[in-house]
Amino acid sequence: MARKSSENVQALKERYPQDNDVEHPGMAVYRNGDRCWQLNDIRYKVWGAAIVSIHSIVSSCILIVIPTG
Repeated sequence: MARKSSENVQALKERYPQDNDVEHPGMAVYRNGDRCWQLNDIRYKVWGAAIVSIHSIVSSCILIVIPTG
């Protein structure tokens, strides 16, 4: 799980590098509409770990199809 988290952090740093937002020079920023979050090492790590956790929850769920008629 730690390796996958590290891979996610690397991918996030590639997707959201420093200077990726013209309104925030010198920073790595995630933008969602009008909201912006400065990304730092801790936030990359938390986000990377959250992706692993969500993926493991989703992949461990069992899909049950119930016929309706």
